[in-house]
Amino acid sequence: MTPERRARYEAKLSRLGQRSFQGRLEALLDPGSVTLLNAPDWDAAWDLATTTARGTIAGRVVYAYATNFLVDGGTLGHAECHAIAELHDRAAREGAPIAALLHSNGARVAEHHQALAANAVMFKAITRASGASPMVAVCTGLALGSAAYMAALADFCWMVEGGSWAATTSPAVVKVATGQAPSLDELGAASLHARHSGVAHFLAESEQAAIAGARAQLALLAGPSVPQAPDGPPPAQAVPQDPRLTYDMRKLIAGLVDAGSFQESHAHWARGVVTGFARMDGRPVGVIANQPKVKSGVLDAENCRKAARFAQAADAWAIPLLYLVDVPGIMVSVHEERRGVLDAGAVFFHAVDTDVPRISVVVRKCFGGSFVMLQARQAGGDRVMAWPGAQIGIAGPEVAFAILHGKQALTHADAGAFKAGMVEELGRTPTDAQSACAAGLIDAVIQPADTRAAIVAALRAFPPLLERDRPPRRRAVLQV
Repeated sequence: MTPERRARYEAKLSRLGQRSFQGRLEALLDPGSVTLLNAPDWDAAWDLATTTARGTIAGRVVYAYATNFLVDGGTLGHAECHAIAELHDRAAREGAPIAALLHSNGARVAEHHQALAANAVMFKAITRASGASPMVAVCTGLALGSAAYMAALADFCWMVEGGSWAATTSPAVVKVATGQAPSLDELGAASLHARHSGVAHFLAESEQAAIAGARAQLALLAGPSVPQAPDGPPPAQAVPQDPRLTYDMRKLIAGLVDAGSFQESHAHWARGVVTGFARMDGRPVGVIANQPKVKSGVLDAENCRKAARFAQAADAWAIPLLYLVDVPGIMVSVHEERRGVLDAGAVFFHAVDTDVPRISVVVRKCFGGSFVMLQARQAGGDRVMAWPGAQIGIAGPEVAFAILHGKQALTHADAGAFKAGMVEELGRTPTDAQSACAAGLIDAVIQPADTRAAIVAALRAFPPLLERDRPPRRRAVLQV
């Protein structure tokens, strides 16, 4: 590539607030750590549609690749796919993380069958590396076809609001195939994937912010950092004493984790559950929490899928999980059954059976099938705690009445009085935290002010991975 063409391209990218593939790799990896794998030097790399590299983030080895849109639209042909496959295989053998910086029109159509076969090789390597090598994708521009699937296959995907798109194909191809003429935004805008499809875990305001976010996320894998005190309100202030009042679970999280460390995943999708990585006393932790301000934090199909996928990723990344529980139960409705709440719940049940430690704190309540959030001792929780006012049971009084006495109420002479009396009686059934502790569902009842210290102590007590007593199996049948 001539220096003049390269200079014009970099100037154009600069005007758009973007970087070249070289600038993206250098921004992601530690300064001076980049070693190119499929090119002898940067000058040679500028003639390639994809450049693969090895470097470090916070001192830990990371494999990365970036597409160069200036060469054949960053398309993925025989050479590119085999270079990416080799990188994934190598990273998986080492257990090293992978970062994909994507700006590509997808598979190289001009190579026909050769490109088709090479893309199959590449996707085989990507899927086989899953779980062995943590993978983060950043869509830095257009990601079509194969590139879009690479983003969707990543453990976490970053996209740029108004600056990146991901779709199975282009609007022109959709018009040929269906006669419809959608815009690129309608097919695959970053906001669409962040708010509706769930493909985008993170929505950044700029390319620079997306790459910095991916770098910060991968830095968690480098291990503990300097501890920081929380910058949120004390736990007792974050959660109202009146159980009928709602609150934002993110305020409680801010009051527990190290200042500025919480990186919320899927913030705009399935908002009844809050997920994300943080640090506590400098140690990385994955957080899964109900969000009471969104439909009381009830678990519906989307919330279950979101929580399950995050639990699987944290397990693959060897990062312990913290559950903050305040959930009335599983969403019950005809609409949710049709959306597959049973299937999604089953996937969640599988996903929480992790090899990383699982620590749980019940803040206000946990009822019914949502006990999967509770991580009770019987469900394999490693340290399960609850605040003094927490309620834990198979059902609340109203639900228990409908199950146990609903038919009888239909024929009762004074149905209203009968229901009121029975609900009051059922309300006396022990569901308090102390009773749950005595029954062996939880390990301890803790004061809100002691929550951070109790969680940190639990994190210190367990190794990164635990030996679970489970029968031999190739893999779980239900996956997200």
